[in-house]
Amino acid sequence: MSSARSIIIVGVGPFISTSLARRLVVEGWNIALLSRSHDSLRALAEELNKQKAENAKILVKAVDAGDAGALLQALEASKKELGSVDVVCYNAARVGMDDLMTVKHEVLEADFKVSAVGTLMTGQWFAENANTSKVSDGEYPMLLVTGGLLHQHPLPSMSSLSAVKSASQNIATNFSQVLPEKYQVQVGQPLIEQAIIPDGKGGYQTKSDPDVIVDKIFMPYFEDRMNVGQLKEWKLERVY
Repeated sequence: MSSARSIIIVGVGPFISTSLARRLVVEGWNIALLSRSHDSLRALAEELNKQKAENAKILVKAVDAGDAGALLQALEASKKELGSVDVVCYNAARVGMDDLMTVKHEVLEADFKVSAVGTLMTGQWFAENANTSKVSDGEYPMLLVTGGLLHQHPLPSMSSLSAVKSASQNIATNFSQVLPEKYQVQVGQPLIEQAIIPDGKGGYQTKSDPDVIVDKIFMPYFEDRMNVGQLKEWKLERVY
């Protein structure tokens, strides 16, 4: 992969997005981290600054992805500080147990703003702000929307997450039909098959180790975006 590229990660949690940031920072990427918790962002930024290549930038923006106006402001501020944006990874979602028969409509509405509206706003913003200066060389900007298989196998015990992630992935699939041709932005959906459950011993109860997930279904997108013209077909979904 080329270094000196820039990514905005929206929705930085302790697992996949953190593993992705750790992987990219040693490659020399500039990274903007967006999440609600300023304390956790600051702690991660301190760690990444110790690992990063010499001139790489690490930015943090505390923002609620469910607040469309605040999200757009954070995206704009990140672009201004990074200089350009090559990749955006939308990872924001509230993961929680919400029984279908008792979940409050306010919970679903709030989660929909984070997962679905946030995906929509971010994709629309990136369409107009992606760095397309290297397209002539075969390198395309890219929008990644993290997902799972709840759109195919919804769980009544996780009713809100099942519904809003289905909507988010539907929007991402719609973007895949518009962004590549009209805006020269590729779209990918890394889909995690099993829940990420730490075992308390430094490992995980399922096969979903965040570092493995990044290697298996995130990094191939980064490799492919560098050589779009040489690919037989762009792969929208990768499942692990």
